[in-house]
Amino acid sequence: MISETDFEEQEFVGIELDNESGSDCTFTGCTFQKCRFTGCEFRNFRFTDCVFQECVIVSNRFIRCSARGNILDRCSVVGLIFLQIAPDGLGSPIESALNSTLKYCQFEKIEMPKCSFRNSDLIECTFTECDLSGCSFKECRFSGTDMSFCDLRKADFRNARGYYVNLKTCKVAEAEFSFPEAIHLLDAYNIKIE
Repeated sequence: MISETDFEEQEFVGIELDNESGSDCTFTGCTFQKCRFTGCEFRNFRFTDCVFQECVIVSNRFIRCSARGNILDRCSVVGLIFLQIAPDGLGSPIESALNSTLKYCQFEKIEMPKCSFRNSDLIECTFTECDLSGCSFKECRFSGTDMSFCDLRKADFRNARGYYVNLKTCKVAEAEFSFPEAIHLLDAYNIKIE
């Protein structure tokens, strides 16, 4: 893998990296198309305003890395701990994850206001203490994904399915939900509705 290189507005197509490692690289405004990164270790990598299209990102390790303003489009991301790429004060690691699959991903203490996850699958993900205000989860499909202690004010869950939002711990003022799925918001209260 590459090390100690800066890339600006470069296009990478069809790259496949498996169990490789690299360090000290910067990617600014780059596009990754149909790339696959599996079991790699990235040290001191920086991704800013990059676009990932139809990429597969599975079980990678990020050490002292940062990401800001990136777009995932039709990607499959498995096992990403977003805190590893979003150190405090750098802003949102992703601007959007559209038509993508996020599986076993952890979002903890991440500020991602107005991020769009539109039409994505969120499977067994965890959102804890995140700022998700104004985010779009419109038409998303959730499975085993938990949202606790998050700011979800003005978030859009219309036509989303399978979400679990802990109303006891999350801020949800002005969030939008669709019926009948919104009835599941009451699950935490052990209320029976006939």
